[in-house]
Amino acid sequence: YQKMISDFNSSSFRNYLRSLASSSESFIHLRSKIMSSLATINVATDVLGIGDRHLGNFLLRRTDCDIIPIDFGHTFGSATFLLPVPELIPFRNSSQIMAIMAPHPNCNASLHSYMRVAFKAVVSEKQLLLSSMRTYLADPILEWRQKTKSNGSTRGLAQSFASLKIKSQNTSCLHIVKKKLACESPFEIIIENVTKNRNPIAARCKHDIIRLIKMLSKEYNENIHDSLNSSGDDIDAYISQLLFIASDMRVHYCSWVGLALWC
Repeated sequence: YQKMISDFNSSSFRNYLRSLASSSESFIHLRSKIMSSLATINVATDVLGIGDRHLGNFLLRRTDCDIIPIDFGHTFGSATFLLPVPELIPFRNSSQIMAIMAPHPNCNASLHSYMRVAFKAVVSEKQLLLSSMRTYLADPILEWRQKTKSNGSTRGLAQSFASLKIKSQNTSCLHIVKKKLACESPFEIIIENVTKNRNPIAARCKHDIIRLIKMLSKEYNENIHDSLNSSGDDIDAYISQLLFIASDMRVHYCSWVGLALWC
């Protein structure tokens, strides 16, 4: 994995943006446009629990450098509690994305700022969001419906969700979203979703994954949390934790290879 990272030019996307810009001012504008677009996508991806964020699920509109996400087959955290390789990243924040702001010493600072604005907007309309989500949970989209293989052994997301339906609201998908909107620890939310994963393949490494997340939580609290400005803002702290998880190479290493988080 380390070799793949070293062999891949992490500045490829940044260089592409530079090639589109006619001047330094134009490049700075494009860079700002990309970061604001990513920030909005990141907030939506985290709150709605959208998974499977490989490169094929993003489109780039070259006229204004807007990023357009597609394919929402895995939502409400299902990529974490259903897939054989549980997804741990709250959103995609690979080396290509972090390199956009180079040589800024804090490559995530701009993204953090934009995400804070987007998250505040979501929280201000959380009742509308929760009402809409109840509709989707009650009437799943087409991609969730059962897709049976020739051996008839594969269950679709709709059936898998039904098998996980538990009376306790504390373990429901909607309750997880409420936790996120309340800025509760994303480390604990990931652990809760991984714990719910009943896939036999995931069961082999579930305890190791949980151990990793706990280690990251401890590392964040000891080395990063204390160094943040004491603003008392829960949203700032929540976004900082999300970016820490999404940027961590150990989390990338434990992710499904198809996500190609080395680039």
